[in-house]
Amino acid sequence: FVGFHGLEDKDVIFPFGHGLSYTNFAYTLLELAAVGTADVGLPQDCWGAVVCVRARITNSGATAGIEVPQLYLGFPDGLGEPPKVLRGFARTPMLSPGASADIAFP
Repeated sequence: FVGFHGLEDKDVIFPFGHGLSYTNFAYTLLELAAVGTADVGLPQDCWGAVVCVRARITNSGATAGIEVPQLYLGFPDGLGEPPKVLRGFARTPMLSPGASADIAFP
């Protein structure tokens, strides 16, 4: 393999998708929701999706910053799929220390 796929099972300093930042972020309120025919109570970003993953991202560091969370799916062995598939990513607004943003991956 070429690129990060060849390093999937290796111990590396900065794994693929790992960004460097001058601050830290905490992921809380992780939620997986299966969406039915009624999208009541779900954020507009999730309307029409089959499954929606939501999280709250909080700047837990001392410096303002932006986080780009990524959602990867894993498949059971034998299905012919790669070990990890990037399903989505989102960019938070600039978060001051202690500030939070809610994100959704429909």
